Amino acid sequence: TSEKRPGTFALPDGYEFTPDTRFLTFKKDRVAVKGGRIEDAMMLIEVPDTPEHRGRKYLFLVKTVVAEPDIPIEFLTKVLVTVK
Repeated sequence: TSEKRPGTFALPDGYEFTPDTRFLTFKKDRVAVKGGRIEDAMMLIEVPDTPEHRGRKYLFLVKTVVAEPDIPIEFLTKVLVTVK
């Protein structure tokens, strides 16, 4: 069975929402991308090496917003992490 947070979507089986969103950071707050191009966002995930995190599966949601669109555009991306 999948867990669900009210007003959102189902989690993949075995995953839980991250206990601390600060585990996921980006090198830059904004990345400029020209039309028809792809750029790296330089994402870093650092989960503390402590017993309570080992073997856990965390879901991070990353929201991407186009800064100055003619039509507002947002993307939600699931980042699934298994802590070893």
